Amino acid sequence: MLCVIPARSGSKRIPNKNIIDFNGVPMLANAIIKAKTIPLVEHVLVTSDSCDYLKIAERYGAIPHKRSMHLSDDDIGVDFAVAEVIKEVLQERSLEVGRYVLTLFPCTPLLSESSLTEFVYSFITSGASSGLIVKQYSHPIQRALSIDKDGFITIDSPSYFNCRTQDLPSKYHDTGQAYLTSLELLLSGCLIDKKSYPHIDNYCIDIDNYDDLNLARLIHSRL
Repeated sequence: MLCVIPARSGSKRIPNKNIIDFNGVPMLANAIIKAKTIPLVEHVLVTSDSCDYLKIAERYGAIPHKRSMHLSDDDIGVDFAVAEVIKEVLQERSLEVGRYVLTLFPCTPLLSESSLTEFVYSFITSGASSGLIVKQYSHPIQRALSIDKDGFITIDSPSYFNCRTQDLPSKYHDTGQAYLTSLELLLSGCLIDKKSYPHIDNYCIDIDNYDDLNLARLIHSRL
């Protein structure tokens, strides 16, 4: 199995987010270390538009892959970018890709090695073509509220609002941590399909801004 870590350098909300220090190492390095602990992962490849990122990748034992600028634009989806990288690898015949590809994001400091390994093995036995790590919403989204243009609260779904929270079915969201995809599906430009295998990990945090980063550091300091 090939693990691909896409590490674009153009983060706007947290500049150089992918290599920011977390517990003494760059977050990218943390992801590489985790990926290399999974027995089924034969190669870890970091694809980036940044030479500095690729030097870090090489230092921690990953294979560096220089991503072209047209695959590093803000508007390019990660699914398309990873698919193109895999096509380049296959064309160059430089690596054995395998039947499945693990796409692991660099900013995953609260994703444990054991959770990631469990995800890989349970996915393999599921028979699915794709899988992802999800997290349960802490409060039922059926009771969501909105604020209108005048600044007042509106109830999105009045029929659910009087239900007890424990009576409403759980809902989940993508954590932006890791995906597993069959090679065939990935080459079509998709990371996941309409019936993906879910691995639930409620400890993960998708780090989009400094509040997320500070919360992740606080949680990690108490582990």
